[in-house]
Amino acid sequence: MKLIGEGTHGRIYKISDMIVLKSFLNRSLNIDCICSRIKTNCKSLCDHIHYEYLIQQLLYNSLLNIPCKIKIPKVYNFELSNNNAECNYEMDYIYPPKGIQNNNNLIQIDMCDDTRDEIVYGVGHFLSYTKLDLSQCRITSLEELAFEIGQLFSYLHYVMHIDGYDCELVIGRLYYNKSANTINDSNDSNVMNDIFFIDFDKVSCFDFELGYIAFRKIDENTIETKELKTVKKFAWFLFNGITGMSLLPRDNKLKNKFLEGYAKYAPHSEIYNSLEYNVYKSVVELILEY
Repeated sequence: MKLIGEGTHGRIYKISDMIVLKSFLNRSLNIDCICSRIKTNCKSLCDHIHYEYLIQQLLYNSLLNIPCKIKIPKVYNFELSNNNAECNYEMDYIYPPKGIQNNNNLIQIDMCDDTRDEIVYGVGHFLSYTKLDLSQCRITSLEELAFEIGQLFSYLHYVMHIDGYDCELVIGRLYYNKSANTINDSNDSNVMNDIFFIDFDKVSCFDFELGYIAFRKIDENTIETKELKTVKKFAWFLFNGITGMSLLPRDNKLKNKFLEGYAKYAPHSEIYNSLEYNVYKSVVELILEY
């Protein structure tokens, strides 16, 4: 195995051209799971790593059922060591886009800032949407990208009841293109990049009922309680899920495309479900004001 990255809690090893291994040292934590629908017992770091793994696995399988061009990397084989000292799991290896060879760092997309061009050590290259090169990407324009992000959050919010908070968008490529059954040779001029949705450790869930107690994980040791007791509070909770990592465009043309996608799975009649409908309308108002 070859070490290709290190994070706050663990390391990433390349074990083949298609798969990486994410490995973590375990320790006790005093914060619990933020979505008991996914996992009820979170008393250790590896419990929280397992929680993130389960969220990613759920999203990967769910998005296979909708026509979304944004990809979720597939995860495999979560394991906890016999003495509970460490845990690991495998994941699709996302390579940097063709032409980018920056120590395996990926390009993270900022849909809000039109000037950002920043390399962060150990994380990647944060890049404004205005600086993206989509010429070799399956998502071919900024308008299409904005629509796809909106559609993704629409599915998360109104079908899965998951907030999507603090998730990131990165551009990269897989070595093996499953849909085309081909190898992505980096020297091949036909190599296509994809947009990936990643980083699910702070993703929480909710039920559409006033007074629902939701949780927001602010950092590794802090969880805030959110009582969703009004339509406006519900809307803020979902709106902040979208804006947590600068995924909502400020550009009006792109914002309109986002809203077109965000309407895809949202309720469109008070008869269908008045709370969901009113929350959706309130989220749209916040987006228009953004």
